[in-house]
Amino acid sequence: LDGSHQRQVKEVLCNSIPGLPAGNQTQDTWLEAGLNQPFTIITGGPGTGKTLVLAKLVYLFVHLNRRLSVGRVTKPQVMVCAATQGALNVIVDCLQQLGSSCPRLARVYLAGDAVSAACRQLAVYANHARLLSVPSMLQTTEVVLLTCQTAGLRHVRDNLNIKQVLIDTANAVSEMESLTPLVHTAP
Repeated sequence: LDGSHQRQVKEVLCNSIPGLPAGNQTQDTWLEAGLNQPFTIITGGPGTGKTLVLAKLVYLFVHLNRRLSVGRVTKPQVMVCAATQGALNVIVDCLQQLGSSCPRLARVYLAGDAVSAACRQLAVYANHARLLSVPSMLQTTEVVLLTCQTAGLRHVRDNLNIKQVLIDTANAVSEMESLTPLVHTAP
């Protein structure tokens, strides 16, 4: 990674993230690895802070993307995938703790998916008719949240400019399904 990127990473790591608790040493190591490496796997048991680290990575990637996008028409975006809608609900709840610092979120889901009431305001249906009527919503959002399976739908990915992909609970899906967001977005 170039020196400019390294300086930006150090700068954002030095600043606290409003609304989210400070991390422990292990979480801070995960966070730094996620920001500095092109591919990072974070593992740990329940309660180790993986979702918190994911939320912090989202916040920091959006912060870095805003710097990258100055003067650009197409803004870089962060894609957050999970195996289930329930896992995405937890991530959205964590991101909404950022309050006014929360980036612009869009939740893409298939008709019939179980999405919490709080997440419905962020929703974009992944059926053809609904998505085609709101491509500008997808193009102006900073963070797109969807299942690994939904990430592979052509009419979803054609309206996105993904710079980073984060996959939560990747061990809960098949290898092929966990690769779908990576292959179809080529960040």
